[in-house]
Amino acid sequence: MTRTFATRICSVARGRARVVGGVCRCGAGAASSAGFTLVEVLVVLLVVSIMTGMVIANFPSISANTDYEHEAERLRYVFKLARDEAELQATEYGFRADREGYQFLVYDDLALTWSVLDESPFDERELSDMRLDLKVEGEAFQLVDAGTSDDSGPTRKSAAPQVLLLSSGETTAFNVTLSSADRAWERTLVADGFATIEFEDEIERARQRRDDDGRDRRR
Repeated sequence: MTRTFATRICSVARGRARVVGGVCRCGAGAASSAGFTLVEVLVVLLVVSIMTGMVIANFPSISANTDYEHEAERLRYVFKLARDEAELQATEYGFRADREGYQFLVYDDLALTWSVLDESPFDERELSDMRLDLKVEGEAFQLVDAGTSDDSGPTRKSAAPQVLLLSSGETTAFNVTLSSADRAWERTLVADGFATIEFEDEIERARQRRDDDGRDRRR
């Protein structure tokens, strides 16, 4: 029984093994056919290194897009928070942007002036590797460098906001577009002047879903 079983196993080696004392003994030919040659191993290592390099090369862009998305989400969050704080505190808030970043302001009823907020998350935000474009009620603003004056004269520290977030719950209608320096990535935050402060692409998707639901109900 043992001899027969060993003989069957050795037959798989196609004549490159023999049975000795009921045990299958494989020769050098059988061993070499079951392994990899040095050339094959080197080819596999080369392919793996190339694939690893391709993956690593994509990491910076993936990381950059994640940073952009985080910055956009942060801006939406702070806008909504400022709008809510304006209602709760019965105080007027504002938003002002320039080429280097943006800031939120609060109106001082006693001094009759706007003051830049310096507490988190309303503190000034710099956008070193991003672009910011602002439209207020459909009109594009020509943003200036921080610390310089615009057409109305005041500098960034003392200028009035371009966007108002009022204690009544109303806001200035605006579009704020954040984009990468090469415009390969961008998102636009939209406010309709009342309740909506959302991203343009999300508003469009929600509108498309409503249209699809309406067509389904009519069928």
